[in-house]
Parts: sequence; C-alpha cells; structure tokens
Amino acid sequence: MSACTAPINISLSAITGHCDSKCNFQCRYSNSSCVATNRGKYLSLSHDASTSGHVLYNSQPYDVTEVRLYSPSLHSFNGSKADAECIVVHRSNTQANSLLVCMPIQSTLSAASNTAHLFQTIVNAVENNAPNEGENTIVNVKNYNLNSLVPKKPFFSYSASVPYAPCLEGADYIVFTSFLDMDRETMSTLRSIVEDSQTQVKSGPSLFYNKQGPNASLEDEIYIDCQPVGSSEETTMVTGGSGSSGSSGGSWEPKDALKNPWFQLILIGLGFLLILFGIRFLISYFKQEIQSLESFVISGGGGIRNKRK
Repeated sequence: MSACTAPINISLSAITGHCDSKCNFQCRYSNSSCVATNRGKYLSLSHDASTSGHVLYNSQPYDVTEVRLYSPSLHSFNGSKADAECIVVHRSNTQANSLLVCMPIQSTLSAASNTAHLFQTIVNAVENNAPNEGENTIVNVKNYNLNSLVPKKPFFSYSASVPYAPCLEGADYIVFTSFLDMDRETMSTLRSIVEDSQTQVKSGPSLFYNKQGPNASLEDEIYIDCQPVGSSEETTMVTGGSGSSGSSGGSWEPKDALKNPWFQLILIGLGFLLILFGIRFLISYFKQEIQSLESFVISGGGGIRNKRK
C-alpha cells in the first residue's frame, strides 16, 4: 500500500480556509548553471547552492536542490491534469519538511515568453544530448533564474508526503494556478522523452489559500518579492469563489512614491516655483493697489485746490 498522501486536486471549492499569515512565502532566487538529467519519468534540473538561502517559508530558510519537469502534471487543477508541471524542490536548513513549489504548464500554439524560451532550450538540449534515462547534459542557457518562473500570484498550500515513491518524507506545498507557457512543439518533445508517471490524486490533506501571494519581509529586507519576467503572459486556471482573482502581495501604494528621491526633488522644485509665483503675484497686486491709491489722491487733491480758489 502506497504511503503517498500527495498530490491532490487544487480547487478553490476544496479549501479549508485562508493562510495569508500561516503560509508566508518569500523568495530571492539567483542565477545558476544548469545540468539536465533524464530520469525517465521526469527531467531533473540542477541548481547552484546559495550561501544566503533562496527562500523563507514561515521564517524557515530553504535552498533549492533541484527543479523537476513532469508531463502531464502530478496535481489536478479543478479536476483536470495540466499539460505539464514544474516542481521546485527546496531543502530546509533547519530540519523542517521539504518545500515543493509547484506550477502548472500549458502548451500553446506559439509562445514567445521568456519562460517558453527557457523550456524550449532545456528540452531541446535533453533531446539532442540525453535522450535516454540516466543521461545528462549541460544546458547552455542564459539567465537561468527561478524568479522568471515563480509567479507573483495567489497560491494554495497544504502539507503531505512528497508525491513520489517511496513517499516517506514530509513536505509543505505551495501550488500556483497561474500557467507557465510552453509551445506545442516543445511539449510534444518533452512527452516523447519522459513517461507519464500516472500519479493518482489523493484526498485528505487540508488545502489552504493565500490570496496575497509571495511577499517581502519588512524585517529582513534582503528577501524580496518573486518577480517573474513577463508575468503578464501568464494565465490563471482557477476561477470563481471568493478572492479567485486575488491581489498579489507587495502592491504599489502612493506613500511609496514619497520615499523616492527623484519624486522628492520634483516636489521641492514645484514648491519653489509656487513660492516664486506667489511672490510675483503679491508684488503685482500691491503695485496695482499703490497706483490706484496715487490716482485717487491726485484726483481728490485737485478737487480741494479748485474749491479754495
């Protein structure tokens, strides 16, 4: 009997509650080299270690150990499998559960996004240099950085076993429902390389929803928001229900502009111009008043002299 309690179906209708404060996700990924290994049922992508850690999850530090590409997806989304799934595996530096950040992938007729280009480069490299299970190849890709993959969007969270055999290790999950793009030709190539893992979705783990998405820490400023490249190219699968379109964390506020030195300089310049304008207005006003008073005095004085004669 399998000990796996993951993956599960991801749906707003299945959530137990919200976890904006209890599944706090912060990330600061860095550029890395990339070695792709054909594992038969998935592609494993290496990631360089970081001396400062890549992620904080509920204040616990994590580092990336590998990135996995499955096709079709392991999770279901509103009852259906996605074309593929990208899973970023993180290890804890403090003996906590592993952290799996999961993102569904959809195939499109043509995709020109940075994400689609990254997948195309990786999959083509494996097809040409590591088509058989166990083989690996160095992928010559520029700017291999997970900030271009992890969305700045609302996400789901749950805890279960890891989703692959022997499923003995516990894991915390962050699952996005914003699709990453992969062109159809690349998707077809990926499916010719990896086997369908035929992973069945499970039931049982409580599912929570974080409508804020990844956010920055005010106490530890070295951790910044995950900011995807070309995030406008993503589409969201989960719709309906409260907060389905959720606003992402770290949104701009007017008070943020006041901290910008250029904006402060503009304000000072405008203030100086307003003061000059005010001074010129007052000088012009008093000059007109003085001229009016002089005209009145001269006119009145002439009348007095005529009466004396």
